[in-house]
Amino acid sequence: MTDTSAFRLGFFTRAAIRTDARQAYADAHELFVAADELGPDSGWVAQHHLPTSTHPLGGLPSPWTFLANVAASTRHIRLGTAVNVLPLEDPVRLAEDVAVVDILSGGRVELGLGSGSDQRAYRAFGRDFSRKREIHTQHRELLRRALSGRPLTEDGAVLTPCAPEVAEGRIWQGAHSGDTAEQVGREGLNLLLDQTAIGFPDRPGTVHRAWADRYRDALPAGGGSPCAGRSFPPRTGPPRWRTCRTGCSRPSPTSRPPAPSRTSARTRSTTSCRPCTSSAGIRTR
Repeated sequence: MTDTSAFRLGFFTRAAIRTDARQAYADAHELFVAADELGPDSGWVAQHHLPTSTHPLGGLPSPWTFLANVAASTRHIRLGTAVNVLPLEDPVRLAEDVAVVDILSGGRVELGLGSGSDQRAYRAFGRDFSRKREIHTQHRELLRRALSGRPLTEDGAVLTPCAPEVAEGRIWQGAHSGDTAEQVGREGLNLLLDQTAIGFPDRPGTVHRAWADRYRDALPAGGGSPCAGRSFPPRTGPPRWRTCRTGCSRPSPTSRPPAPSRTSARTRSTTSCRPCTSSAGIRTR
C-alpha cells in the first residue's frame, strides 16, 4: 500500500533578472520566506553564470551566497541547488560554502550537481567543454572527499568544518538520459530530473519513468528505495524517504523548531520566481 504521507511539495526558481538584480533576488528570497511559512518542504535555485537568450539580463551565478541569506530568514524549508555547474567550480571551495550553509541552516542543505550546457560559460572559465563529463566526475569525487572530512593532502589536512551528512545522503546528480540515470544509480547517488525531456517524442513523465526504472535497477543492493514521486509510484512497500515533484526530498520527519513570529506572511507571486511543477527526485536513503 502506498504511503501517501511521503508526498512532499517543493518549488524551483531560476531567480532570473527581468529588470533589476536587486529586485529579482529580493523576490526569490521572499518566495522562500513565504514557502517556509506556508509549508512547502523545499526550494531549489538554478545557477547561471552568463546571460542567455531566455534570460538576457542573467540569473543567479552564486547560489550559496543567496541560500546563506535565505537560511537566516527561514526555519524549516530545505535549501537546494538545481544545479551547481560542477565543472566550473573549484570543488574544495564549493565544499566550504556548502558546509557553512548547512551549519547556518541547521542541516537543511540539498546539493544538486550537473555539468551545464552553456559553452560560453566554459570558455569564460577557461574549461574545455568537450571534457565536461570527465571534469565533472573528477570534481565530484574531490567534492565528496572534502565534504566527508577525508584527507585532502599528504599530511592529512581535512576540510573544517565539513558536512559528512551532505556527502553521504544529500547529493543529487542531474541526469538528462537513461544512460546517465543508470550510472547515477550504480554510484548510489540521489537522482535529480529536469522538468522537460527535450529531444524525446514522449511526454516527460513517460520518459522519466523509464529513466527512474533504470536508476532503481542499478542501485547497489540495499542502497535505495522505490521512488514515491508523482511520476514514479513505489513498486512494493512504503518508501523510506520523503520526496516530491520538484526534485525535493527529506528523511523521515523529526521534530521541527517553532516558526519564528512575523507580523505578516508575504505570499504574493513574482514574475522572477515561478515554481516549476514537473521535475522529480529520487532519494537513495
